[in-house]
Amino acid sequence: MNKGISINKDSLVDVTDTSVTDEFVAEENVCYGEYETQTTSGEEADLHRDLHSCRKNPGHTKFIPVEKFTQQDLPEHYRKDDIFGLIKSVADLTVRISVSLVSPNRPEFLPNTSIPYFLYHKRGLKHARTGTGKVSAVTRFTDGVSDFKHEHWKDYTTCWCKKCRCSDTPSNVWWEIDVNTAAHVIFDDIEANQSLLRLFYDRVDSPKIIIDSVGFLEADSERDTSRLKCVTCDSDLGDRLYKMYRSFDHIFWRVRIRYHSIRDVNRFMFIVSHPHGCSKQVSFGQWTEKDHVGDGDYYKLTYDTCTCPGTSGASVFCVGYSSSGMRPHVHSGALNEINYSGVGWLT
Repeated sequence: MNKGISINKDSLVDVTDTSVTDEFVAEENVCYGEYETQTTSGEEADLHRDLHSCRKNPGHTKFIPVEKFTQQDLPEHYRKDDIFGLIKSVADLTVRISVSLVSPNRPEFLPNTSIPYFLYHKRGLKHARTGTGKVSAVTRFTDGVSDFKHEHWKDYTTCWCKKCRCSDTPSNVWWEIDVNTAAHVIFDDIEANQSLLRLFYDRVDSPKIIIDSVGFLEADSERDTSRLKCVTCDSDLGDRLYKMYRSFDHIFWRVRIRYHSIRDVNRFMFIVSHPHGCSKQVSFGQWTEKDHVGDGDYYKLTYDTCTCPGTSGASVFCVGYSSSGMRPHVHSGALNEINYSGVGWLT
């Protein structure tokens, strides 16, 4: 069993611009550093200012804008159509999450530790920040029944988006969209209800496509994972996301099978995120350790893949491994020069 990471506290670098000064701690099989949300005033101009003044990755040379990403940007051994297609497919489903409030229910400490929990000192207050998430499922409903004849929300027979809840003629057709992120980004239903998701933010001048009807499924602060359920009755948007998710699911499993035998050789991995709350970027590198946590196939990953404030909650993909569905790996934070994930399922 792998041990935790040793830390030289004298060499630690502040990689966020928040006022939070969380402890840097390593315990057996668990590492804690600085979470990578991006504090914001809510103005896009301020986010771009923070992008250009970044201290963790000046110049962001290891990030590739999604709109400019090509197959030639990949390491030579991975310049394959299926790898490129998978990364583009993940990018399609990656969203920016903006949160405006800190829940009064945030705990004082991380579970089973004496380590202060992120933003505990701001509980109940307005505190605007951004993170990243990824769509993990899309389901179409008609009169409260899904296309798979499984009712997720039995209390609803019409769309529950904000517009429909205020309408005398709510839509009887809607799409529910599950999104994975980190628990320190969205801790509970209070924070979910005070959040917005921006989709398809691939370039500075991308149209603003916003989902503002965000529900909450579950969060695990110990594993640092969170699941949201969003809704839209916009048929163009719903169908677009459904097709994108089906495309992702198909290529994900194809890549997993093809690269399974060499997954521990090159340890290739990638992340698509919204660093500093700005437009979508691709970064790739290698995972360095996979530390077993608890029972079953649950691991915490460390890696050299580039991250920044705003990357918190982004899905972490180790090529050749299965880390998808309800228990994926999401980016959690940075410890000295090491980036690490929350705890997720890995086979």
